[in-house]
Amino acid sequence: MTTMRFNKTPGSDVMESVEEPALLIMDGPPDDVRLPPNLGGHVERVRDSFQGPCPHCRRTVRHLVLESCCVAECDQFYWYCKRGSDR
Repeated sequence: MTTMRFNKTPGSDVMESVEEPALLIMDGPPDDVRLPPNLGGHVERVRDSFQGPCPHCRRTVRHLVLESCCVAECDQFYWYCKRGSDR
């Protein structure tokens, strides 16, 4: 089985294939996400997704719960760790 990688722009409803730039698909929770270089740059599985307040502006946005951290998608991707018993 081949794994396809897609690039996601914050706020966009589509993702563009890394392998075939002309291929676009509708947005949905991904199976995994590549962390930015300053967080290790490795791929982590998405464990859950939910709608909640942006940690920056408080607007309701999509959050992805990964193995080691979470990310909220607003005007940019806001990476964060859950606190205390929420981990």
